[in-house]
Amino acid sequence: VEGLQVRVKELSKEAEDKSEEARECQKYIISMTEKLNEMVEDEARKAEVEGHTNSVIAKLRSKNEQLNNTISLLESERDAALKEQSDSAQMGSEAEATVKKLTERLQDYADKMRKRDEADKETRARVADLEDSEVAYQRRVKDLKG
Repeated sequence: VEGLQVRVKELSKEAEDKSEEARECQKYIISMTEKLNEMVEDEARKAEVEGHTNSVIAKLRSKNEQLNNTISLLESERDAALKEQSDSAQMGSEAEATVKKLTERLQDYADKMRKRDEADKETRARVADLEDSEVAYQRRVKDLKG
């Protein structure tokens, strides 16, 4: 039971860690978008200065595609982290429910053992009374015969 409780705490910690990772991914996506905007502005200025507009546009499209791929990858990682967080939370609540059920079963078992011990004591007391009665009966029979 204690092991399950420790595992529940570990799963909760993992869920928090995954949530933090998801937040970090989101920050990174925002940062990359800002960098892309800066890059687009920088490349646009260079194109005007150099007169190579078509070349710059092709580079920007390539960089934009790369960044979109990176963003897609980061979003996939974020989604996976969120799913893992959700799974961990679900496992944690399932473990808590299991611990609760096991605790209840242990309590029921302890109650049954207590009742059984009480019944055993009563039975031993009855047997002792019967043995005492048997001894007294044998004496009386012996006294009556004697």
